[in-house]
Formats: sequence, structure tokens, C-alpha cells
Amino acid sequence: MNNFTKVLLLTSALAFSTHGFADENDANAKNKELPQALQEILLNSTPLEQNENYFTELSSSDNFNVNTQEKKDVAYSAELTFEKLGFPQGITMTLGQKQSGLNFTLPTDKIITKSKLELFISATENMAQKSPHFTVLLNNQELGSIVISNVETSGYELNVPSEYLAQENSLTFEIEEGLSADCQIDYTGFNEISIEGNSFLTVEGNALEIDSDLTLFPLPFFDKYEISKGKVEYVFSRKPDASVIKAAHMLSSFFGDKADYRGIQFKVSYDKLPHNHSIFFGKPKEKIAGISLPEKKGVYIRNNPYFYPYKIIFVVAETDEEFENEILQLCDPIFSPNEKLVDVSYYPVYSRTVTESSEYDAPKWISTNRKVYLRELLTAGQSLTTKGFWHNSIHLPFRTAPDLFMMYDGQADLYVSYEFPAEKELNERQSGLNVSLSGIFLDKLPVNKKGLLENMWRLFGGNARQTYRHVQLDPSYIYGENDIELYFDLRLNDNAPCSVFQNQNIKSVIDSSSYIDLSHSVHYARLPNLSYFVGASFPFSKYADYSQTAILLPENPTESELKALFDMSARSGAATGAIISKPMVLMGLNDVQKHEQELEAKDILIVSTLINKNFLSVLFRNSAFTFNGFELNIYDYGILNFRGGVMRGLERLFSGDFRSQNADANRYVRTSLAWRGFLSMLSPFDSEKIAVVVTATDDKEIAKLSDDLDDPQVNREVGGDLTVISGDKRVVKYTVGDFIYSGNVSTLFKIMHFAGEHILWLAIFSVFIVMMLSLIISKILQKRAVRRLEEGGYHKGE
Repeated sequence: MNNFTKVLLLTSALAFSTHGFADENDANAKNKELPQALQEILLNSTPLEQNENYFTELSSSDNFNVNTQEKKDVAYSAELTFEKLGFPQGITMTLGQKQSGLNFTLPTDKIITKSKLELFISATENMAQKSPHFTVLLNNQELGSIVISNVETSGYELNVPSEYLAQENSLTFEIEEGLSADCQIDYTGFNEISIEGNSFLTVEGNALEIDSDLTLFPLPFFDKYEISKGKVEYVFSRKPDASVIKAAHMLSSFFGDKADYRGIQFKVSYDKLPHNHSIFFGKPKEKIAGISLPEKKGVYIRNNPYFYPYKIIFVVAETDEEFENEILQLCDPIFSPNEKLVDVSYYPVYSRTVTESSEYDAPKWISTNRKVYLRELLTAGQSLTTKGFWHNSIHLPFRTAPDLFMMYDGQADLYVSYEFPAEKELNERQSGLNVSLSGIFLDKLPVNKKGLLENMWRLFGGNARQTYRHVQLDPSYIYGENDIELYFDLRLNDNAPCSVFQNQNIKSVIDSSSYIDLSHSVHYARLPNLSYFVGASFPFSKYADYSQTAILLPENPTESELKALFDMSARSGAATGAIISKPMVLMGLNDVQKHEQELEAKDILIVSTLINKNFLSVLFRNSAFTFNGFELNIYDYGILNFRGGVMRGLERLFSGDFRSQNADANRYVRTSLAWRGFLSMLSPFDSEKIAVVVTATDDKEIAKLSDDLDDPQVNREVGGDLTVISGDKRVVKYTVGDFIYSGNVSTLFKIMHFAGEHILWLAIFSVFIVMMLSLIISKILQKRAVRRLEEGGYHKGE
């Protein structure tokens, strides 16, 4: 149909529709849809690019009006608590401290029209008696002044003019000049003002439309300036295949890496167009939610045709390799040197070569083969230098593989080279550098060397400054996600002048030669261990691209099951900093049975509710999990049982491991009506590999798992090889199945570790060895005695 014909038909249809509705009243006319023929013409007249149709007619089940693309403001609101802003314990100010504060950002694609600040403040009794004036500033603009006179926590509400807000903001709290000028610095804790961590800033406004520009990605789905948890909506056809699921899984890990501590969740729709930004995955010309995907393969970004100001990204390909290349191009665009990017709303399929991961090569995991300098752990905007006498701690977060192990006298070494200010007002006896690891206080490093000779040398004018220290780290303190905290606790002499308090020309320095050394550690762990999975997606993340992992799904996974899979993928991306590009994805029993041989060398991730009994029953073979009808049961091994093989049965018997928790676990699972959680076991295809099952009693329950894991308390309580979460985040964990020891260690190491784990068997083995040695030595001594008697001329009977 040429353009002239389209215009003619459009004009005729408009004339007809106007005549047909001329007698209707205005209220009814507004609610009428345009005739179907006119809708088809309008939709078909929207080109994606030359010789391609962008939209086709909607299916009858979609019930969308073609005129819903009316540009209406979309409301936005957010509550930014101090806890979200990195101050879960709030902010504490003491007498003599001039000011403190925090920084925060606001999203790029939002305009703020209304805001208020709610502060919950308490004071010590001594401070409340002074009734200090407490001034609040936003970007150096005063919001108000508060008189603090209550010991109990009181709430204070301050209006925030929207014109004061910017993309990057600083919120500052000041104690009135007159009080801080008293020069009464307090180290006792009796004169403090506390702004609690549940204080918050609320913002309201509207979402803005952004350009249809793929170079802005991950906008509009994720904004690095957004503090709140992100949400991404995926749209599939009614029956997506494994290549499509794999592409979405891959992209989810990228979003997880970018979201990091903020977190991100996914919503999955089958053949439905969300009222939000969304990403469509499909094959060329495939119709999804009434929209025909382009004929040409590649990645597109377009306006949502029905909901302003939202965008749709189309990922269109046919094979695994094409989908992988498109996701990589979207996440990390590359172009040939001579190529000029004209259309920023479209990326063609580019061929990419990606090498497979090696063990423990996750970008976010620090090396265990060398010293890692503390400067390497700095994030953007961080420094190893602090200014003035009042400052925040230096936080250096780092991640390690969760199976890090140190045997006997193995220690991690934290070497800190530091320098205190050379100020005569500094109380060198009481000052120090506080060193903590993941909230555990380790040591306070002194300003000067300690000892009789050092003190005498300092009295004679010698240099006795302590400038470095080795701090030995207990291996049990290092686990997955860690944080080195360094705080220069500067104490002043009693007679220090007031000007010293506000002096910003002094600095305390951590030298760039400081390092942490984990090279004495090895990788060794007892598996399965679900705490490793929820904390670092281990053992799958051992190879960060999941090249040694197979993902098994039911033949027709539900939207909630896919959501759970993508949420787990995002958590893996956040933990490793890598895109999951190489997993094997299989759907249904037939697919699994065709690839059984390939599954022998892989760890297995299974996502399925317990409704898929037939699917899970095959995968549960030889494990502690079984079905009684449609009900999950925990197998009771008893004293001697050969489930899992004769060797496994003997191992349980001789190690005295009779699975004492199995009966309790079975009773708990059978008497819980609805629950979600994790199961883990030895792989049904390879007893040296691990399988983890993300599961629940139904779709409603499995959809809650991501929110559960966002709760630090729930996260800490997950463990063993069975974790059940029910009701309002009640967590119960058990160890019910067989296990293996995994790691790149020597045989001698394994023997020594086994001996340390099984003292009884060590004692029995030691007695046996002593008895055997006694018999051998006795025989040797008897033979020697006979030989000596013969050499001396003594014979029997003489």
C-alpha cells in the first residue's frame, strides 16, 4: 500500500468516524475507540526503518486504545533514608565539632517539584541542657535552625525548596558557632547529638522523557544516580526458547553489576505490554504483545506506542551466538574505527570474541596470589587521605571467593603505612589509627613507638614516630564480602586553641605502599553450602561467566520462576562484576536427557516450584530430597543406608554422620503450608559437582525470594543444604544430605584436614598405627636378639 493510498483511506475513515459519532454527547465521545480499520492503518503507518513495519495491529486480547500515547506527566516519588545513603547508624556530633553531613544523588531522568526532610534527633543530657542551635544546610543553602533541648528522640520536619536540589547534593549539619567556640572538645560521649539512621528525605516530581539513544544505556532502566532499588521489566512471547532465556539471564547479570549495593529486581511478562520501560526478547518478525518485532536482527530502542514517556528496547536474534553478541554490544558497545554511528537507536549484530573464564577470575574478587595494595580497593571519589581533625572513616570494601581457607598457622597480613599530622596540639598518647575489618575492631595503631628505649629517645629529641604496622588478620574474619575501615582518631591537648578545630590545612595519610596479602590462603570448602550461594553465587561463580554451569528449567517456566532466575543472575553480577555469558540453558526433561553426558562436568542451577514434581523427581535421585505424592519429603538415612552408593553409605557410617537433622527437617517441611527457599545436593549427573535448587511451594512464594535476600538478617541465616523461608521471613536451615570437599589443595592437606575434623577417627587411627609399629618393632628386636645370641656362641639346649 503506497503512501497516497494510506492518506486517502485515513481521510475517508476519519470523515466516516466523525459522521458516525456526530450525534453522541461529548462525554460518551471521549470514551469511544477508533474503528478497528482505522487502528490498523495508523499502526501500520509507523515505520521502524525503511521497508520495515514497526507496529502491526494489536491482537483482540490486548484491549489497548491507539490514542493512549497522550503525553501526560508520570508521577515520581522516593524516600531516601540515611540508612540507604550509607549511614545506617545515623550521624553523631560531639561538643567541639563544627559540622558533619552526607552526600546523595538524584536520578537523571526525574524532575523534583516537592521535597521535605524529616529528622529524628536525640541528645545526651549534658548536651540538651546547653540547648544548642542545630543548623541544617543543603548545598550550602540554609533549610532551618533547630533548638535541641530534648534527651528523647524528637522529629523535626523541614521543607526543602526544589530549586536547592541538584543531581549531586550535600546535606550539612552545623552546631552553632558560639557553642563550638567554647573549645570544650569531648571524648567521653556525655556531650553528643545523634541524628538517627531512620531520618529521611522525601522527593516528589515527574519522570522525564529521554532520547531514543542506545548509547545512553543502561538508561532509562538503571540510573547510576538513583539510590533506590532498580526495577527492570522483560517481555517474552508465550513460549520463549532457551536462547531467549539465556539472553535475558545474561543481561540480568549486567544490571546486577551496575546496581551493586542498590539491588535490582525483575518483572517478567508473557505477551503483555507493561505500563513502564521494558525490554522485548524475540525472533525476527515474531509478534509479542500485539507488536511485530523487526525483520532485521539487532537491538532497537523506540518509544512505547501506548504509554508516555516510556521506552522499549527490542533484542532481536535467532541463535545463541547472535543473542550473546547483541547483549555484549548493548552493554559494552564497540565500533570499527572507520564506522560512523548515524542511527543511535539501532545496533546491528556485531561479531564478538569472548574467552572463557578461568577459576576465581571474577573482576570484583581480589587476588589471592599476590599482595593487593589498598589503593587498588579505592572507589571513584575515594582517597587514602583525610583532612582536618573531624572526618569520616576510610572504608575499603573488597570481595573474596567464599571458599578461602587457611590452615593452622596461616594468617592474612594487613600492612598499614601511615602518617599523623605534625601538630603540637595533637595528643600523641591518646591519638591512634583505628583498624577494623567488617565491623570487628582489630587494633589501634599508635602515633609513636612504644617501649622504654623509644620513650627515652623521644625525650632526647629523637624521631620515635610509628609509621607502619603489620596487622595479622584472623582467617575466620574474611568471608565473601568484607570492609577494611581505617579511622584516624585524633585527640587534642586540653589547652588546644579553638582555631585548631576548624583547621583544614592538615591531613592524615595512609601511604600507597599499604597492602593486604592473602597469598597464604587456599581454596577449600565443604559443599554444598547455601550461604556461599546467596552470598556470592558459589560454586557457579567460581567461573564468573558460568562456563562450567548448566541452568535447568521446567519445559514451560512461569513468569515467577523466570523472575527468580533473573534475580539470582543479578545477585551473581553484583558479587562478581562479570557478565554471565556462557551457561548451558536446558528446558524440560527431554532437553535434560538429551544432554546428560554434557551435564557430567557441570554444576547445576535449577529454578522450579515444587508443582513440577515429575521434573524435580528425576533431578532429586540419590539425594536427601524425595516426593511423597506431591509433597516434598526429607529422606531419613538411619545408621546404615546405601542411598547414593555403597561408598557414601560406608562414609556416613564410619564418620559417625547419621544425619540427625533429617527427621526434624522432614517434619518442618511437611507441616508448612507455604514456603520458599533453597535446596542443595550433589549433582545427579556427577557426584563431584553441586546442584542448587531455587524453589517454593508455588509461584506466589518463589516471587518473594528476592525481597527475602535483600534483608541482611535473612541473608545471614541462610546455610546448610536446606533453607526454608516461610511467613514473614522466618528462616530455618538444616544439613540433611551428602557432601564433598572441594578445592585446589594437596592430598596431604586433605588428610590433615580430615584428621582435624574427625578427632575420634584420628585417635583410633593413631592407636592402630602405634599397635602396628609396636608389632613391627617387636619382631625386629626379637630377630636382633636371636642374632646376637647366635653370634655369642649360645645355642638352644646349652
